[in-house]
Formats: sequence, C-alpha cells, structure tokens
Amino acid sequence: MDLFVKSIGHGPPLVMLHGCGLNHAVWLDLVPYLHKQYRLHLVDLPGHGKSKDIADYSLQHITAILQKRFDQPCSVLAWSLGAIIAMHWAAHDKQVRKLALVAGTAQFFQSHDWPNAIQPQVLDDFAVNLQTDYQKTLGRFLSLQSLGADNIRQQIRNLRSMVLHQGVPSQAALNGGLHILKTANLRPLLADIGCPVLLLQGEKDLLVPAVTANELVRLLPNARLIILNQASHAPFLSHPQHFLDEIMAFLSACR
Repeated sequence: MDLFVKSIGHGPPLVMLHGCGLNHAVWLDLVPYLHKQYRLHLVDLPGHGKSKDIADYSLQHITAILQKRFDQPCSVLAWSLGAIIAMHWAAHDKQVRKLALVAGTAQFFQSHDWPNAIQPQVLDDFAVNLQTDYQKTLGRFLSLQSLGADNIRQQIRNLRSMVLHQGVPSQAALNGGLHILKTANLRPLLADIGCPVLLLQGEKDLLVPAVTANELVRLLPNARLIILNQASHAPFLSHPQHFLDEIMAFLSACR
C-alpha cells in the first residue's frame, strides 16, 4: 500500500490521523509548534489526499497498513474517523504508547445502549447522495463537521480549502469511511487500550456530543478528558492555542 506520509521534525515520533473526507493538511497549522520536539508523521488515510485507494476499506486492513508503516513505538494524535482507527490500532498494537483523541468516540452511531450519538440514517443519506451529487454531498459533509462552531462559515471554508488543496478524496474512500462510522463499535476493545489517553472534546460539538466523551473516559483504563469551552468538532482549528497547550502538556508528561 502506497500510503502518503509527510514527515517533519526531530524527536519522538508522533503519528497524526485526520478525519473522514479530509487529509493531512488539517494539522499543518500545528507543525511549527510541534516539529522542534517531535518527529511528526502527517498521514493521508487511504483514498484521501495523496494516498492511493484500497479495495478493503476496513478497520482491520487500515490498522494493518499503519502497523506495517509505523513498526516502532509512537504516539498518535487522531481526529474523528482517525480517532476510531487509532483506538482500534492501540487495542491491537502495544507500539502505540500514547493516544490523543480529538472528538473521539467508540461508536459514532446511535443505538439503544448508546443514545448520545448521531442517527444512522444521517450517514446512510450521505452514502446514497455521494453517488448522485458528489461535490454537493462533500460540501454537506464538511458542513456537518462544523456544526456548533461559532464561526461555522469560516470553518467550512477552511475545511474545503484543505480538501481542494491536497486533492479530493475518492468516492470509495468516502463510502468506506462512512461505513466505518456507521458500523464500528469499539466498546468491547477499550479495556485493551492500556496506554495513556487524552480525550479532547469540543463543548459545542453536535457530531460527537460532549456527553459521549464522558462515557468514553469511563470505559478507557487510563484516560483523561478535557472539554474545550465554546469549541465544536474541530477544536484545533477554532481554538488552536488551548488545543496545543493541552497536547504538549500531555505528550511531555508521558515522555
């Protein structure tokens, strides 16, 4: 698998995983503050940015790709879909030594025993609409990721710019990512994640509600939760300084 990874900096390795429909560019504003202390590896997930498609877009296959590409101890900073992938990776690989999850959840979709989540029909609608109007649906998906933000229009513009600058994701990758969001339930695996975990959650996130993060921190053996006031689904864009302060404190404390 030809996985595109932009590597920069010196120090302990920090792998950075983006969300569905985006690419490694979501992290670029953080690079100047992190690359002097860490060797950053900004990943384009399969079918996103500059990475090629894969036929099997499953958690198991993507985890295997990451394990092969990063076979030494590392920390992982992951957002949204990337957070789900990172938790699956950490549950199966002790090489993941520290885990920082942004808008992370063990189950993205709503169920009778996990009520504080998005309804599966919303994700079903996106998957159907991708086949008929790709550009419009991609725009709606980016809008969904900005729900709750005070500067929602600016955040949508920022996300769209990141997508277009690095290349739009393939329909297969978007469908695969949506399928993971619609079906993955990692709750049975959380007890296997023994490394330190930092949960960074936007107070106004309507895609992954803050109450979900409260449930997640109770299920992880070694986790701490930080709620970022007035932030939504992408706090590294809306509240970069607070976000950076928490990330750097967590990584340096665990070194």
